[in-house]
Amino acid sequence: MVEVENVIQQLCDAEAFGYSQQEGHGFSSAAEEASWIDEIRTSVGMNDGQTCIDVGAGTGILTHLLAGLIAPSGRVVAQDLSGESLAINKSALSSSMATLVEFIQGDAHDESLFLPRFAQSVDFITARQSVVLFRDPVRVFKLWRRLLKPCGKVVILDALWTRASWSGDWEALVDALPLSCIQTLGTIPYLLKQAGLSVIENRYLARVNQVLGDEGISCPRFIVVAERTPD
Repeated sequence: MVEVENVIQQLCDAEAFGYSQQEGHGFSSAAEEASWIDEIRTSVGMNDGQTCIDVGAGTGILTHLLAGLIAPSGRVVAQDLSGESLAINKSALSSSMATLVEFIQGDAHDESLFLPRFAQSVDFITARQSVVLFRDPVRVFKLWRRLLKPCGKVVILDALWTRASWSGDWEALVDALPLSCIQTLGTIPYLLKQAGLSVIENRYLARVNQVLGDEGISCPRFIVVAERTPD
């Protein structure tokens, strides 16, 4: 299992510099970026002063949007396995946003990365195109429940990737990662429920998919929002 994480880290480090320019990873246009912002604001309701952990933050596609939503007094904790990706994420932040973001390098499965420091203290946990890289998603989702405040929320943004979506050295990982190429919106909500979270939204990102055109049809983007109900 450790070998899987090592391979992922090596691939992410190697591709970090050009990641945001790769099709499907960064924003291909101002219209696509605006559609993501609009969808996130509609579903999430994130506000100034809140704390968010951006899991698998990478080079910062989502991190920077989140910092704007929780400014000027909130906090984003950007976690990623790849140190090279986090370095790019950090360097791209504006000076006004840099004080709002903390960076943590490590494996999302590693409880010691988050506990006890963030136990029951987080308003939102976000993951854009990163749950597909979890070797044990239920384990991670159970950890997230321990980090969230009562009524805190998990926000997963991803796509119904196909096997063909994974190419080059990444292709060898498909069968080691249970969420690598799911083809139904039912999978992630089911796993979140097994982890003790209550799913409150599960839908396709219609505006994003429309802007993406053929890519939005072949690998439609979706959002799942789950909540930690009070004990």
